[in-house]
Amino acid sequence: MKRFVGYHERFVLPLQKGDVVTIRRGTTIRTTHPRRGPSYVAGRSYKVTVHSLMTGSSDRTPGPNGEVVLTPRDNPAVQWPGDGGYWCWVDINDIPETAAGDVSRSAVLKRFVES
Repeated sequence: MKRFVGYHERFVLPLQKGDVVTIRRGTTIRTTHPRRGPSYVAGRSYKVTVHSLMTGSSDRTPGPNGEVVLTPRDNPAVQWPGDGGYWCWVDINDIPETAAGDVSRSAVLKRFVES
C-alpha cells in the first residue's frame, strides 16, 4: 500500500534536499531525457542525491453535501539530475528509505520548526 498519496506539504515528507536515497532495480523512472523518456525501468540499483521534492497534487471537487473532496492525482516524488543533466524523478513510495521514515506528529513538527 502506498503511504504518500496525492498532495503533501514538504515538511511532512520524510526526505529533504541533499539526502542520499536508493533507486531499486525495476523502479519506473520518469525523465525529461528525449531518448529515454517519458519513462524507463532502472536496470540496476543505485544511489542518488535528492535535488528537490515534488509535493504531489490532488484535485478539489465539491462533494454531494457541499464538502470538498480531494482526489489524488500525482504522488510526491524525488527529483535529481540524471544523464546529460536531464531531470529524473520517481514516486516517493518507491524509495526504500521512506518506508522507515518517521512521520509522527512530533517528528513533523520538529522538521517544520527546523526549516
